[in-house]
Amino acid sequence: KKDRVVSKYMGEIERININSELYEYMSAEEDNRKIENSLKTQFKKEGMEWGMKRGMKEGKKEAGLEHAKKMLEKGIDINDISEITGLSVEEINNL
Repeated sequence: KKDRVVSKYMGEIERININSELYEYMSAEEDNRKIENSLKTQFKKEGMEWGMKRGMKEGKKEAGLEHAKKMLEKGIDINDISEITGLSVEEINNL
């Protein structure tokens, strides 16, 4: 009985190995190339996301500084400016 089970699965393995369409997926070189391409794509995506988040953060900071300058010119209280812009009192004083 064990031999019949083993024979059945060996027959399936042989049938798969004969199928030429599967060779490209079974090649270690092809697998490594696909993995490498996937990783490159993932790294690019993560890098772009990181860059966009950083740019947005810096943009918000710059906008906050510009708004704080205008509010200072209007004589608005530094604590109010800090609350509105999210900038620290020290950052506002440095303007």
